[in-house]
This record gives sequence, C-alpha cells and structure tokens, in this order.
Amino acid sequence: MYFSKKGFTKVREADSAIVLLAPICEINGRETVLDAAPCEVENGLEWRGTDMRVTDRVEKTEVGGIYTVHRRVENNGRYRRVFKLICETKDLFPAVKYTVPCVSYDGNERSLGDEPHGWEKDGECWKFAGDRSGICAATVTENSDVCAAMFACADGRFNQDCASAFIRDRDGCFFHRIYYPVTEAPYSYIGHDETAPRYDTYLTMEPDSYIELAFHVFVGTPIYESFGTASLYVAVSKLIPFERKPDLNVEDAYRTSLAFSEHMLCDVPGGKMFRNIMLPDPNDPEGYGFQFPVYEAGWSGQNFSQARLFINEYVKRGGDKKYLDAGLACLDLWMQTQEENGLFPINYVRFMNKKYAPADICNIGWAACECFAAYRLTREIGIDRTSYLRFAERICDFFERVFNDEDGFGLSYNIKEGTKAQSGGSIGGFACMALTEGARTTGNERYIALAERAMDFYFERDINNFICTAGAIDCTCIDKETAYPFVRAALDLYDLTGNEKYITYAKKAGYYFLSYTFMYDVICPEGCDFDTYGYYTSGATSVSTQHPALDPWGEVIVCEYIRIYRLTGEDIWLDFARRMWANALCCIATDENVRWHGRKRPYGTQSEAYFPSRWAREKYYRNVEKRGSINHLFACWCAAYRMLCLDRMKEVYGESDYSLLGD
Repeated sequence: MYFSKKGFTKVREADSAIVLLAPICEINGRETVLDAAPCEVENGLEWRGTDMRVTDRVEKTEVGGIYTVHRRVENNGRYRRVFKLICETKDLFPAVKYTVPCVSYDGNERSLGDEPHGWEKDGECWKFAGDRSGICAATVTENSDVCAAMFACADGRFNQDCASAFIRDRDGCFFHRIYYPVTEAPYSYIGHDETAPRYDTYLTMEPDSYIELAFHVFVGTPIYESFGTASLYVAVSKLIPFERKPDLNVEDAYRTSLAFSEHMLCDVPGGKMFRNIMLPDPNDPEGYGFQFPVYEAGWSGQNFSQARLFINEYVKRGGDKKYLDAGLACLDLWMQTQEENGLFPINYVRFMNKKYAPADICNIGWAACECFAAYRLTREIGIDRTSYLRFAERICDFFERVFNDEDGFGLSYNIKEGTKAQSGGSIGGFACMALTEGARTTGNERYIALAERAMDFYFERDINNFICTAGAIDCTCIDKETAYPFVRAALDLYDLTGNEKYITYAKKAGYYFLSYTFMYDVICPEGCDFDTYGYYTSGATSVSTQHPALDPWGEVIVCEYIRIYRLTGEDIWLDFARRMWANALCCIATDENVRWHGRKRPYGTQSEAYFPSRWAREKYYRNVEKRGSINHLFACWCAAYRMLCLDRMKEVYGESDYSLLGD
C-alpha cells in the first residue's frame, strides 16, 4: 500500500511518499519476511509465510493525512509461536531530518550527553519503547516538501506495548519500524547517561489463534522547513482530542501553589530565601525535609520569581503584608551579591560561603526579568527599590558586552572575572526574555535592538533546525526548556515593534516545545502510582533527550500559547494550552492528611517527575522495572510557574479570560 497526502493506493503514484511493506516475524533473533507477493483484499493486502497469515486493512481517518492500518495475525500452524512482530514502512524520498519525538532529534548528534545517538549502535538499529515518545512509538522523516511518520495506535494496552526504530537504507531513504511487543536494543537507556543490557519481550500465539492490532501512517507537509514533527503533532491533536478538565479550579490552583511556596520559604542570616527542593526526611519515615541548602536564582529554585510573586500577592491580590515583607527580604539579600560586572552567584549559598561557581545565562536571565517586574510592582505602592532596577540593568549591560555572532550569549561566566566559562547552547533565550522585559520597563531601545539581533541568531542556528540545547542545567543535551523564553520574548518583541515576523518566531519555538508533549495517556501496570494517585500523561512534557522523565513544565508556556491563539485565531494553540494546564494540576496535595508512599504530603505540594518508561533517576527515585512511578521530590518551580502563568494571564488579558484554561 502506498500513501500520499491525498490518500492511499495499491500501486505507486507520482506523489506517493511512503509504502507499507510486508510483515516481518523475528524468531530467535532471525527476521523472516512474510510472502513478498501478497494477495489483495478489500482496502488492503494479505500476507503468508511460516504457517502464519497476516491481513492488513487500511482506512483513511477523518484527520487529513492520517491512515490506520488494522493488522490481523493468525497462527495457522500446529505449534505455539513465540516471536516479535515487526510492522515496517519505507519512505519514497531521501529524508534530510529524522525525529523520534522526545527521544531523538537527528540522532541527538548535537547533544553532549550519553543518551542514544544516531539511528544505530554496534550495527543494530536503536529500538525505543513506545512509552518514551509523546506520540506512541512515533518516527518522523521529512524534507522541505513532505513529511512522513509511522506511530502506534494508543487505544489499549496491547497496541501500546511496542517499540519504534529507524533504519537508513543505502539510497538515503528511511525504513520506519514498530516492534510488538516492547523491545529496547541494543541497550536500554535506564538512567541519566546510563544504559543497561537490551530488554526483550515476546508475543506468544497458540495454534489457531489470532491477534489484532492497529498502527497509523501519516503523510503531510512540514509547517515550516524542518517542522514536519510539528505537522504530525497538529494532526494527532485532532486524532486524539483532549477531553479532560483540570482537577482544580484557578483559585485553588493558585492557593495551593502559594502554600507550596510558603513551605519552601526559610530564614537565612539577614533575610529570607526559598529552598530548591523538599525530599523525604531520612530521620522521619512519615515526613519530608530539606537536605540540601540550595537557594537558586532562577531555573529550578526560582527565588526571584517566588519573591516577586509574593510581592504581587500583596500588591495585586490584597494578600497579607507578610508576603510583601518576605518577598522584599529575599530580593534585598540578592541585591548584595552582584558584582560591578553584573554577575552574581546563582546559588545564594555560594555567596555566603564565598565558594563561587560560574553563573549561567538561564539563571541570570530569569533574575533580570523578575527584577524589572519587581521594580514596577514596588513603584506602584511607593516603595523605593531602584536597586532592583539597577541590578537588572547591570545584567542587561553585561549581555550587551558579551554577545557575539559566533556564540550568542554563550553558556556560563566566571563571576569575579566576567570571563566566559563555557560556550554553546541555546540558553541565550533567557537573556532575550530579560531584554524584552527591560525594554518594557525602561523603554531602552538598545535592549530591543540586542534582543532582535540575538533572536535572529538563535533562530537561524537552532530553532529553525528544530533543535534547542542546554536549557536544563543538569543536562547537556537537546531539550525543551530552552524554547520557552524564545516564545515569550518573540511575543514581547511583537508588542514592542509590531513586526509580524515575531509571531512566526513565537509559533516556531512553540511548535518545537510542543514536540516534547505527550498527546496520549500511557497505560502502565495496574496498581502503579499513576493508577493509585490519579496521574495521566496527556499534556505532560518530557524534560529532554538525556533526561526523559515527565513533568508539569508546560504550565509556564500556557499563557504564551494563549497569546498566540489570540493573535492568530488558530484554535490549535488553545488546545495545546489546555492540555498542558490540566496536566499541570495533576497530583497536587489538596488535603493536609494526604499520604503517598506512606508519607504525609504537605498541603499544596506536587512531585516534580513522573516515569512512564523504563527510566528513572537514581538520585530521586529508582525502580525502572516499576513503570508508572512518581518521585518523592518537590521542586520550587512547580508552584512558581503556575503562579507565574496565572499572573501573566491576568496582566495580559484580565481575570475573565481564565475561562480559556478550560476551568
């Protein structure tokens, strides 16, 4: 069967893009192709071999470009069969880009991590369990004119119990494969930069029995060059509509987040700080505590955001003055840490103990952005905090000094010397976000000019190629987090300049971010944490290719997706926003007496990481054989981003538009 953008045929036509090949049975490691001269059946083909009969029937779905292959496999022999079934298609065009969403972007060749690279290892193609990808077992190929994909049907445990693979042929065209059941080979990626021996499972069929499964083929046009995966995501959003409602209303989402942040607030000499993480207390089998004295400016710890949001609680929401006092006490301490060159220790502990480490652009970009906003807030109520403005301006002055057309803003800098410590990465988006917030606050045209120049640089080098790197500071790989500031900064630049190219920029970065989003609910073993505590994967985001845990990080981009929706009228952005917002409200402790894993969870807390696949980080929770697990770590950013989203929604659109979140 041949597939094109307009339909499927049994003979190859000029516009055919991908072809369904004969089924393959793998027995004892040996692959056997069933009859290469199939019999025709209505809307399909029948294949025979090794005492087995396989019947394929193809239907065109209501979603343009997506076709469903219904495959029935019969054991007509006298003996039990133990085997793997391989479903295979082949592109009819040489691809210039290949992607396994959430898992591999052009083979992760631009990643510095030790996750799988390339399409093969040691002479064998990489096989990834379907539950690692945001679209089950998806493989995507493309050139400038056409994109093609193959992915598993998400209906039912049997259909999801599979794996994906690529094989590049000598002619430059790719084979797409789905293996049933799960196979991970030649190694299984089980932890941060850690592999284990291959993982094999098998189908067993008794004589005169049959199995039925379904998978999909997609043919479309890349939305932009290199954005074929985005085209697939748009199509799948229609194939698998999101019908869930958020577990909490907006006010409860905000209040639980505020309570979570209060749990993280602590006293330090001279003021207040927000801790990064809360973990199980080793001395209390029922409680949680703070084992690591880490107070981070941005990224995971979000001290600057948390402090500003506490000020906002008092100024904008009429909250208790204790929030104003705590927010000021936190930011005032940070003001003491800055060098004349604009840099500062991104973890406050390093300022206290004078053990400095390089400052990364992500953290200092977040700090400048939030300082500009905090300055505006305090000015509203007559509190003089020009120190916040000067702190942020020094950082932007630093950005002006270091930017160049070879490395952008770089990655990190030595604090005292102001010299570059590490190059590379797409992390300069956080500098762009700070510059646009600075322009909004001060009207400084230089900030706009530099943001425009930097955005052109990063889009040309990275985002236009559907790749971002190094946003997650504990990962050195291709990731999603770096894309968020580009969306926000692009929309701000549109507001500041009126140049419509920044709407396109925002959409491009938004589509890339989306490629880390799960569009279906992974079915994990019965009795797992997901079942017990009511977690689902739709709308969750995978961290990175090196760190494939799921998280609610998508909450931070929700307002920006709605901004795109309001600017373009394209409903798809509202759909994406609602998926991510609903998922971000999963598994928040809304009762003081909630117990998880035998421990009493503080009100408002939420776990940071969720593990649907055979991967888990030993530092936080390790049992890769127990899919559907939830970790025991509460990170500050989970609450900060929810409050940040709601604050931006209110600031940009007014409170009435909270209804857009599907509340």
